[in-house]
Amino acid sequence: MYKVFINGKPLIFSPQRFSTLNLLEVSGEESKKKLLTIIEKMEVDDVSTGFEIVSVDVEKLWQEFKTLYKPIAAAGGVVKKSGKILVIYRLGKWDLPKGKMEEGETIEQSALREVEEECGITGLKIVDKLPEIFHTYDIKGQRILKTTYWFEMTTDFEGEFKPQTEEDISVVKWVGKEDMKEVLENTYLSLEELLKNYLNHDSHD
Repeated sequence: MYKVFINGKPLIFSPQRFSTLNLLEVSGEESKKKLLTIIEKMEVDDVSTGFEIVSVDVEKLWQEFKTLYKPIAAAGGVVKKSGKILVIYRLGKWDLPKGKMEEGETIEQSALREVEEECGITGLKIVDKLPEIFHTYDIKGQRILKTTYWFEMTTDFEGEFKPQTEEDISVVKWVGKEDMKEVLENTYLSLEELLKNYLNHDSHD
């Protein structure tokens, strides 16, 4: 199964019914054309929720979908310390530290560097890999598909944070579970899902 966020709404590719989203069937020689029609509807906010495409050949459809975009890779971290998670505030929304990979970096190196740069933090260690997130956007008429690779991290950092203001970050802080509601109510749907799944899994460890 694959899930990609277009204009903030999910498009799911699955081999069998997975969600309660609008159900679509896409197959045959016109599959790429049908995918483009769906994309265009979602880009102009012509759907209230999102779509689920059920297909016996999910991998083929996903590869066709990707040919409609220019790929970009990014990496970031869910940093945990003493039961709290590190969050940032950027352009009116709560977010997690992340950024584009640089040439020659591994995704792990990129994730550590971006969290360090955006938060002014040191002593980071990767402890686990989390699910990647796919989302799309537009740059001067070019459709972009960004894959963001996520890692669970820990740190022994005790100093003051230094938000990377050139990246429009105004706040960096630790948030406990009791204050997570505020973050979840004002973040991106993709990160809301990531955080909820992480917190749910973490509570069972």
